[in-house]
Amino acid sequence: MKKYIAYLFLLPLLFACGTEQTAEEQTPPPRGIPHESLYGIWEGVSFHINVNSFENKPDSSFVFEVSEGDWEQKLQVKPVRTIYLPDSTYVQEFRGLKGEIYESNKGLWRTLGDTLLLLERDAQYLYDSRIADNGLLWLRSLVDWDGDGQEDDEYLAAHRLVGRDVRVYQAR
Repeated sequence: MKKYIAYLFLLPLLFACGTEQTAEEQTPPPRGIPHESLYGIWEGVSFHINVNSFENKPDSSFVFEVSEGDWEQKLQVKPVRTIYLPDSTYVQEFRGLKGEIYESNKGLWRTLGDTLLLLERDAQYLYDSRIADNGLLWLRSLVDWDGDGQEDDEYLAAHRLVGRDVRVYQAR
C-alpha cells in the first residue's frame, strides 16, 4: 500500500518533467502580418460587400459580390492589382478589359499587428488583415460603399500574390 501511495506522488512529477516547455514554446505566435511578407504584386481574387441601409433608407440592405473569374463579366475590368514596395509605398492599378490602366492610386502602407494601413493624399484605409494558410491575403473593413456618408458597409476581399519582382514599379 505504501508503494502505491509513493507512486501517486511520483507520477505527477514524472509527467511534469516530461512536459516542460522552453521559453520559445511558451511564447504565443506573433499576431498580424510581418511587413516584409506583403512585398510584391497582389491581385484581387474576390470581394464581398454587405451594404447596410443603402443611401440611409431603412430596409434597403443588399449584398454585392464578385467571385474569382467574375471580374470581367460583372465589373467590365480586370482584377485590381496592388503592389506593396519595400520602401512602404504602394501602387494600386485598375485595368480595363484590354489591360490598359484607367486609374492608379499611390500612397504609403504599413502593417500594425493585424491591421493594414493604407494612406493616400486625401484618404486613409484600415483593414483587418490576415494571410491564410492557402496564401490568400484577406482584408476586412467597414467602408462607405454606397456613398451615403456612413462607413457601415462590410467589406471582405481576398488577394493572391502573383509576383515578387517589383523593380518596374520602383522605377516609377
